[in-house]
Amino acid sequence: MLPLVRSLKGSQIAFACRMMDGESCDYATELAGFLANVGCQVPDLIKTSLNDLPGYLTISTRGQVDPYLGNELLAAFTAAECREGRTVKENSIGTWYNDAVHVVVGRKAP
Repeated sequence: MLPLVRSLKGSQIAFACRMMDGESCDYATELAGFLANVGCQVPDLIKTSLNDLPGYLTISTRGQVDPYLGNELLAAFTAAECREGRTVKENSIGTWYNDAVHVVVGRKAP
């Protein structure tokens, strides 16, 4: 994934995990740390997602974000064989960071 995310350096990318789900929060923390080490701006983990998303990641943008960023992030996760494709409702997460790409991590697949 590293060669695919280097172009995201300096971008704000936020992560959200399912509320009260330690496993999805641990995974989100690992992904956030990886992107922070690449040079992305990664705000505090959002731990209030009500989205179930078993086995999926979802990418969502809020505010003024270049669509290129979400597409590049999706390409990197796809190359790493992460599953993406669910949508999330605006009110399904307690906090959204403005002008950021958000990666919403679902619970472990059954």
